[in-house]
Amino acid sequence: MQAGGQPAFEAVRYAQRLAAWFGASEEPAYMSSPRDCLRRADDPKQRAAQAKEPFFKSAYERVAEYWMLLARLDFQTVSQ
Repeated sequence: MQAGGQPAFEAVRYAQRLAAWFGASEEPAYMSSPRDCLRRADDPKQRAAQAKEPFFKSAYERVAEYWMLLARLDFQTVSQ
């Protein structure tokens, strides 16, 4: 049983109905290229530089780090 008392198969059916409602498809998600990931890291880097509060600065820095990590992982996948 899952949270809320729903059996697992009902939870899966519910998730499928939500996916159909919001237009999700059975195709795999689009993978960004390493260049796209690096480009997406630029905005959080700039926002971190402008942030005055340490909490927001570190949050933006972490987001930028994750995009750069994803770019490295994508590059390794593409080069193999």
